[in-house]
Amino acid sequence: MDTISVSVIICSYNPKQEYLNRTLSAINHQSLNKSCWKLLLVDNNSEKPLSETYNLGWHTNSKHVIEKKQGLTAARLKGIRESRGELLIFVDDDNILSEDYLEIACNIADNYPDVGAFGGILKPEFEVEPDPSYLNILVN
Repeated sequence: MDTISVSVIICSYNPKQEYLNRTLSAINHQSLNKSCWKLLLVDNNSEKPLSETYNLGWHTNSKHVIEKKQGLTAARLKGIRESRGELLIFVDDDNILSEDYLEIACNIADNYPDVGAFGGILKPEFEVEPDPSYLNILVN
């Protein structure tokens, strides 16, 4: 595999601490060597700066980024401007990536360079179990 450089971008505004901790933990345990990717945690003007709560010291190529303009679009654009990767991977602050997600993403990008966007399989977790009739919509 010709490893391309990757920027993982998480945009967050006042996140639930438990959720973002799980997201960061999953990213920390990726099978792709950390030297191949950069982590950007974009703080979208949270009431308490994310840098005060979330230590990214486990990844030497990580950075806290602040975007004062509220909104996901502004936060993602800031992440794009701060990135240096050939492949940008946006991760929501409540998503948990499988251990091989970044490695598989690099393989897809290497093998299908003309593909502009792709994603993974979603396996939802619910805080409150939804009405069963809604589940049919999600899986079909």
